[in-house]
Amino acid sequence: MILTNPVTPNIPANPEPVPAEVVPVKQCVTWPYSKDPCDDFGKQITLAVESLTKEYYNLFKDQLNEKEANNKTEAEMKERKDGFMKEFFYEINTQGKYHILKEKMKKSIVRIVKEYYGKQDVSIRGLKKDSFKQFYAELYNFLVSKMRETVSALVMRKTNELHMNISIPRE
Repeated sequence: MILTNPVTPNIPANPEPVPAEVVPVKQCVTWPYSKDPCDDFGKQITLAVESLTKEYYNLFKDQLNEKEANNKTEAEMKERKDGFMKEFFYEINTQGKYHILKEKMKKSIVRIVKEYYGKQDVSIRGLKKDSFKQFYAELYNFLVSKMRETVSALVMRKTNELHMNISIPRE
């Protein structure tokens, strides 16, 4: 009696990847929460401004350190600055950095909405179109005023490190 080889599956040379190897693990961003959601919003604004300034400097450090800028007219300097801004916005949008900043800010904004506007018995679902627009307008004004306060305080703290042509939007 002749015995045949047992039926066993062939083992591949390269094993199949585990899902954790294919899909990256999502990094959770945490920061120290404070009792006031505006403090958290201010911290997020500060972190965003500092990271954006580092990105801007790293992207244009060679051009910013050039001394030829002194020989240009004001119109040429403005055009050069506008070109830098367009390229910078393109970079942060295409590389996903804008999305990361937006997601970090979203947590503190949601907390502000829940704590400040939730106490007024205002439900977003029950709002009509006009009151919905008014709610967004009030929220926008509130967030922009807090952002301006934070950026002004940051500029005052870091005046020695910053260059002379700082523009903080007023309105």
